[in-house]
Amino acid sequence: MSLQPTVQASSSSLRPRIVLLSLALPENDQEEQNDRLWTRLRLQAQLRRYTRAIDALLYLAFNTPTAIIITDSAIMEPRYKSLAILIRNYAITGGTVILRCACYQAMDEQNTNFFFSDCFNLPWILGDRKTGSTR
Repeated sequence: MSLQPTVQASSSSLRPRIVLLSLALPENDQEEQNDRLWTRLRLQAQLRRYTRAIDALLYLAFNTPTAIIITDSAIMEPRYKSLAILIRNYAITGGTVILRCACYQAMDEQNTNFFFSDCFNLPWILGDRKTGSTR
């Protein structure tokens, strides 16, 4: 007989921890409530939604989520560079980052190119979906 205590993990501790980064949305915006993707995610994962960069920075400084889903293009603005670099470092060390900008037309060319080149160190530039050329 073993005298070691057994610890039963709660069901929430077994679910992946996912950060939703929604910097362009007001804190009380519940647009995602009726979205099937978010409904499914809420059932399968522990979600933490951040609408303020400082809150996301604090959380990510001390926690390593299973994934980060960026839900809008606000992260591409130069004022969020420190958060973008933190997310890049998370990705470089094996983290999963999903960029789910809802509207291509809302992506500013200058901010998008800044985000990928200056923050993520990638040679990607925003192009025209129809012609395949860069703007």
